Parts: sequence; C-alpha cells; structure tokens
Amino acid sequence: YGDLLMNSNNFTGSQTALNEALDLSLRSGNKTMQAATLYNLSNLSEKKKKGDSALQFAINAYALAKDLNQPDLIRGTAERLQEVYEKNRRLDSSLHYLKIVQEYDGIIKVNEAKEVLQQQEMLSEFHQKEQEQKRLHENERIRLWAISAVIFLIAVTMALLYFMVRNKARKTEIENLELELLARKYHMEEKRLRAELETKSKELTSKAMIEIQRTQLIEEIIQKLTRSEEHTS
Repeated sequence: YGDLLMNSNNFTGSQTALNEALDLSLRSGNKTMQAATLYNLSNLSEKKKKGDSALQFAINAYALAKDLNQPDLIRGTAERLQEVYEKNRRLDSSLHYLKIVQEYDGIIKVNEAKEVLQQQEMLSEFHQKEQEQKRLHENERIRLWAISAVIFLIAVTMALLYFMVRNKARKTEIENLELELLARKYHMEEKRLRAELETKSKELTSKAMIEIQRTQLIEEIIQKLTRSEEHTS
C-alpha cells in the first residue's frame, strides 16, 4: 500500500504505511517483507531527496536479500543500490552493483528457464499420466467388454443346452409313448391272434370229433350190415 501512495506522490501517507509495514515485518520475523519494505523506503527517501537514507535502506535491503538468497530480491535491491550510487556519483560502486544486476539477470533467466523446463516436464508427465489413465481406462473398457461377451456366450450356450436337453427329453418321451402304443398294439394283436387260434382250435377239435363220431358210426353200420349178411346166408 505504501508504494501505491508513493507513486501518487503522497509521501507522508507512504512513509506512515511503510513504517508500519517495517514494524510488522520486524515483529513477525518476515525477512522477505522486511527487505521489500526497506527497498520501498529507499525509493521513498530518494524521492524526498534524502540520499543517505536511500543508500542505507538499499544496503539493508540488499543484505537481507543476500541472507534470504532470493535471486529476484537480490537483483532488485542490487539495482536499487546501483541507481543510488550512480546518483551519488560513486561510479565504481555503481558499476559493481550493475555487474551484480547483470549476473543475477543471467541467474534469473537460468532459473526461469529451469522453471519453464520443470513446467514442461510436469506438463509432459501430466500428459503421460493422462495417456496412461486413458490407456488403463481403454484396457478396462476392453476387459469389461470381453467379460460381458464371455458372459453372453455362456448364457447363449446354457440356453442352447437347455433347449437341446428339453427337446431331447420331449423326443425321448414321444419315443417312449410310441413304443408303449406299439407294445399295446402288439399285445392286442397277440390277444386277438390267440383268441382266433383258440377259436379255430376249438372248431378243428369239433370237426375232428364229428369226423371221429362219423367214422365210428360208419364202422358200426358196416359191422351191422356184415353181421346181417352173415345171418342171411
């Protein structure tokens, strides 16, 4: 907030806000906030034409940035020192911090490149995992489809077997009924033939008895005639 007031040339409000921020950072032990506040206080002091204060705030901010080992913060505070020394005509010191700025520009670029590379690697890993998930999902879908197909084939096979067994049972039942009817027919035919045979046998027996009686009668008549002729002689 203090830097916004400073940019709007509200130096008094900016000074109050930055002092409060510095006090808060000291009490909380937040060195990053403390370094950023000292950086802004250096800018404010320079705008208020207080070169010594601007330099001291910049030195303190740079020291904290080095202690924190944050390249962006080190580069920013080094640039602040380079500008302060340049305005104070201390060109050797200004050149020294300009080299530091350039050095950290390279470090920051390397770090940014590393971050980009890491992001690309993370993105590539994410895509690989996504592809792997898709592959696993596709394999699972194929596996489920295969299981469903096997279950369907088993169901169809069981249905076919059931109908085959049922048809066979029906066929066997029909065949048994046909055999039973045929057996009954043969039995009835056998009874009819036996009855017919028995009837014919009785008829033949009767005829035979009649023939025997007839033969006996003829023999008796012949005997009688023979005896009668003998008496007559």
